[in-house]
Amino acid sequence: MWLVHQASVRVHCASHYAPAHLASWFHDRGPDIYRPAIDAGHVWLAESAGHLLGFAAAAPGEVTLLFVNPVHAGRGVGQRLLAQAMTAASVGHDGPLAVTATLNSVAFYQRHGFVTVGDDAFVRGQDQLHYPLKRMLRASSANRR
Repeated sequence: MWLVHQASVRVHCASHYAPAHLASWFHDRGPDIYRPAIDAGHVWLAESAGHLLGFAAAAPGEVTLLFVNPVHAGRGVGQRLLAQAMTAASVGHDGPLAVTATLNSVAFYQRHGFVTVGDDAFVRGQDQLHYPLKRMLRASSANRR
């Protein structure tokens, strides 16, 4: 997961974030960042022939992670992972589903019914770089009928 996550950020985010941002994205982080979601059973992997194609994670009401190996992008992997994560995020949750999207992924989420409702960000690296994000919501299936 760690290697796919890094490759996905390097390739997919390069069009929307500066090289300095890409270089610091994983500063002071390691593969243990997934442990809480894995331990809770909230992570799903897409794999083929022993190769990790991508992964997603969710919590009630929110898709928390979605990254696709760039080698396998554009083949529906992200769409299938998003469907799984939205289903899981909907369990026990009646309201809209949320996602905090990297700038490059906004159009992907819009194609799946999410709308931008605000700005968000995280700060990382020795230089305390600001990483802009978009907060997005999608009406729950109960609200979309």
